[in-house]
Amino acid sequence: MLGCIYDLRVGGAETSLLAEYRRLPNYGIDASVLCLGSDRTLAAEFAEANIKVTFVPTGNWFSRARFVVRFLRSGRFELVHTMLFWPDVVVRPLARLCGIPVVSSFTNEYYGKEHRQHSHHGSFGVIIAQIADALTAKLTAGFHAISTRSGHIMARRLGIRKSRITVIYRGRDISELGRRTPERRISARERFNLTSEFVFLCVGRQDYQKAHEIAVRAFNEIAGELPQAVLWLAGREGGNSALVHSEIERSPYRGRIVMLGERKDVPELLVASDAFIMPSRFEGLAGAVIEAMALEAPLVLTDIPVFHEVSDHRALFFNRDNVSGLAECLRAIASGGYPDGWIHELRKRVEHFFDIEKVSSDLADFYRKNGRKPVP
Repeated sequence: MLGCIYDLRVGGAETSLLAEYRRLPNYGIDASVLCLGSDRTLAAEFAEANIKVTFVPTGNWFSRARFVVRFLRSGRFELVHTMLFWPDVVVRPLARLCGIPVVSSFTNEYYGKEHRQHSHHGSFGVIIAQIADALTAKLTAGFHAISTRSGHIMARRLGIRKSRITVIYRGRDISELGRRTPERRISARERFNLTSEFVFLCVGRQDYQKAHEIAVRAFNEIAGELPQAVLWLAGREGGNSALVHSEIERSPYRGRIVMLGERKDVPELLVASDAFIMPSRFEGLAGAVIEAMALEAPLVLTDIPVFHEVSDHRALFFNRDNVSGLAECLRAIASGGYPDGWIHELRKRVEHFFDIEKVSSDLADFYRKNGRKPVP
């Protein structure tokens, strides 16, 4: 089994791949990874998990494609699983050329109006990408969607029958995440030098999709009323970084807005925080929401279908891009307006639907269903 992803940066797809593939041997699947890009941020974690990773050497597209073909023809793979755009459109046809079945994942809601308007490739570039994705998707044996919503959207945009799509949520290692105990919370807050601060935490890369600037603007509306409140923004820089930095610089409360950058200690940030905010304009699933649910942080989420699907409606919701609506949710959270029962119900929901063991078992079944039989 070969998983093909662009690189090993810290992101939802990459983190989930690590969590799932380290467990697949327990279900009879030997998995390795092929990367088209060069970012090796998570390489040490993959090596520690005994997951073999191969990076395609740098060079022109022809030499790199030739390397991929030779690699695929090594005869070791019964199935190739492509994730994200470049692996999808490049590796799908090459794998089929080598006679290997291919499956692909739907991890987000691509090719919509907003994608065309805000992509740095421009509207025409997005349309070309959609055509390439739709054409190479015809070579795919089956599809895996990380949520019902993402499956429905991408089926329509790529012209794929919904019956070909298997929904398997992204999972998290609940035992590794642990629980939000009083002792752990005290330790986490001491680690981050917190005393009486009320921490709103926002996690995700700084792209248009994540809408961190909405969180900054909403925080500005309530910061004067809540002198103990601080806003933490965790995640790598992206296409919206300039706007986010500009909003912070203009804020009269910029000293209470902390840019944390890309982090590997998000679970401890969640335990130390008092509320989790996800103001995304659209999402495939959002693994950070699952982690927040597992660590029993009150949720403030955009009112979009996938967040209702993940949280089973147990969150404070605000209309997309509505700064005042988000500010009202922040006020409600700070004043104790979040039902205690929801926190415990969300934890149970993670245990039932998003536990990494269940997800890995379902993924192994999906691979067996779509892979070819090994030659005796």
